[in-house]
Amino acid sequence: MSICETSDFCGAVISHVMMPYHANPAGNVNGGVIMQLIDDAAFVIATRYARTNVVTASIERIDFHRPVHV
Repeated sequence: MSICETSDFCGAVISHVMMPYHANPAGNVNGGVIMQLIDDAAFVIATRYARTNVVTASIERIDFHRPVHV
């Protein structure tokens, strides 16, 4: 039984190695790459919860507070 079945809290951990091609010339990971990882984590959680196929209809706003360096 997973934590999603026994608790109101459900989470996912996505791990991805950032490579130089994920970055801009300053060495910061592109925001689109970070947004893709957020969408991937949301997909995992939504699929576990809904137990059916899901899609992202919209991401209204994402605020980046600090750069992620490669």
